[in-house]
Amino acid sequence: MTKPVVRIAPNNPVFDLPVIVGIEERLFEKAGLDVSFSATYADRERDSAEKPVLSRLKEQMFECGSADSYNVCEWASIDRLERGERGGSIAALRAAVAAQAILTFDEKLQTPRDLSDVPVVVQELTGSHYTTLQMLESAVGREHVKIQNGSLPYKRWEGLRNRTYRAVAVMEPFISLGLKEGAHIIAASFYRGGEVVAAELTPEERKAYYDAENQAVDLINGDFYKYERRLAAARAAARLRPLQARRLLRSGAVQPRLRLDEGPRNDRGPEPARGPGRRLIGPSLRTSSPSARPGARPSRRPSARRSQIPRPERAARP
Repeated sequence: MTKPVVRIAPNNPVFDLPVIVGIEERLFEKAGLDVSFSATYADRERDSAEKPVLSRLKEQMFECGSADSYNVCEWASIDRLERGERGGSIAALRAAVAAQAILTFDEKLQTPRDLSDVPVVVQELTGSHYTTLQMLESAVGREHVKIQNGSLPYKRWEGLRNRTYRAVAVMEPFISLGLKEGAHIIAASFYRGGEVVAAELTPEERKAYYDAENQAVDLINGDFYKYERRLAAARAAARLRPLQARRLLRSGAVQPRLRLDEGPRNDRGPEPARGPGRRLIGPSLRTSSPSARPGARPSRRPSARRSQIPRPERAARP
């Protein structure tokens, strides 16, 4: 019997790690799925941030039908589906929880309020852009948030280091690299992402896919550094020596990480994907805080969160 085929458009390896592990450990195969990436990470590194968003690798492969799913920050997943023509749904929240931080070398900039009318360099319509708005709007007011497009993370870091930019939003490993070279953090925010899926994937196929991905998250939680080598592509983009990058990854207080969701594994219940009238789907997932083991020592190992169906309505801002 032919297995259903699911093709994934690649994102940054830290976001794709559960998929990579699921393929390596044959978890998708055991779930009855043929899952693979529709392009290589080398292809992704050749992508250009200057292209219109739907012409970039992930989005273009999804739009033309070469990929059935990709992950992107939660705000961007809504944006891409609204802009695109293919149709699809945000079927789950991304397993990886990343952090963006606003960095500077300028001693006059110490708190978010100091960034009133100060350009903050981001990559437009990506996580750095949306989290910067989130971090600054309540501090300085929307009219005083100044966004400047600065392309890919390593280019933003280079612009900060050579003082072309006064403040930039970046994620790891550039946060740790900036701190190592004397920059300081003005603000930081963790954020989730969304998993965009094609309408052609059936509810049964989506459930099998996310069940296998959750198993991969469990494996990562059990021995993160066994699978940490797969983040080498991200380190290479930062032009760090492997040992230096490993040290920064272990010691950074604000870093990309995976968390273990507290919700029950079987409470997913995805609904059929929508077409042109797209919206968030699936029931909300009630969570409870996990009980800590008595006497357990705190772990320095990043934790992981299973993918979870998003709530259909966004909570009102306080």
